[in-house]
Amino acid sequence: MSQCLNPDCLHQNPPQTKFCQRCGSRLLLGDRYRAVGLLGQGGFGRTWKAIDLHRLDSPCVIKQFLPLQQGSGAVKKATQLFRQEAMRLRDLGKHPQIPDLLAFVGQEEKLYLVQEFIEGKTLRQEVEKGGRFSEDRVRKVLADLLPVLDFIHQHQVIHRDIKPDNIMRSPSGSLFLIDFGVSKQTSASILSQIGTVTGTPGYAPMEQVRGIVYPSSDLYSLGVTCIRLLTGCLPIEKNGSLADELFDHRRLRWVWREQLQNQSQTISAILDAALDKLLQDLPEARYQNASEVMADLERDGQTQKVGELKGSDKPAKEEKLLAVAKKLQSNLQEKEKAIAELKKTSKNTGDAASGFARLF
Repeated sequence: MSQCLNPDCLHQNPPQTKFCQRCGSRLLLGDRYRAVGLLGQGGFGRTWKAIDLHRLDSPCVIKQFLPLQQGSGAVKKATQLFRQEAMRLRDLGKHPQIPDLLAFVGQEEKLYLVQEFIEGKTLRQEVEKGGRFSEDRVRKVLADLLPVLDFIHQHQVIHRDIKPDNIMRSPSGSLFLIDFGVSKQTSASILSQIGTVTGTPGYAPMEQVRGIVYPSSDLYSLGVTCIRLLTGCLPIEKNGSLADELFDHRRLRWVWREQLQNQSQTISAILDAALDKLLQDLPEARYQNASEVMADLERDGQTQKVGELKGSDKPAKEEKLLAVAKKLQSNLQEKEKAIAELKKTSKNTGDAASGFARLF
């Protein structure tokens, strides 16, 4: 099948067709990439699964820029963001957990990104199919993703849409951070700028809703992702409103601990404290970078290892104490022997002195 990318047509054509049989549009993007099926769509456009004819029909992803916002100003802003995504993906290089950018194509007055296709399932799919995650699995997610966030933040990039849907697990078990479509380029000196409101309700912090983002905004969203994985509670949109078991909208606070209690779940104090700090309302009260989170979690592991070493060292310490006790006992016996000899000598000396005295 060869999918027509014309948003007013979307006709499915026979595999080897070069032009759409319905509207006449070119079917090959850049004379190389052929769309074969729709993967998803959002406010910036559609995402298609495709094949690369120059690479033995290798799978790839075509992201078609098709903003839903109306008005020249909104379209101009969205176009700018879409172009920035291409530059960001190029600048992020070949990080093993970020899809490669293969091409940036303009065709028939439309813009497209072509990216590496990541085979696998999203964490949302894993939760929906297999249920909530254990603490060990959540810790593994943090261990895999925090270095990626540290990497992109050091490159002055804020993702702005961290959620289970945008974390993909490959068949080998590796986690990939996908969909940089709403990420924001930041300056090296000013890591917060006022801009377009983006992100997903139920994951984005309050400052992001107001159009301001920091690296800690991504960390907040990662914290929300973790509590949703732990509890299995995902936000559900009903009749235009968001139903969320993890957030008390009256008191404006997270109730993830209550959910864990209801599910008879417990987690370690160190993970509890880390999640609590990730989910602080005020950006300055959160972790300021991914390295701080990693340091806290690694410190917990080091503490456990130290405890293990102390336990394994116990026999050696007991043996050493026993040797010291034996030595003290030996010294005590020698002292008692010396005292006995001294008493004997004193007695003999006393007897001799007494006899000498009697002579006079």
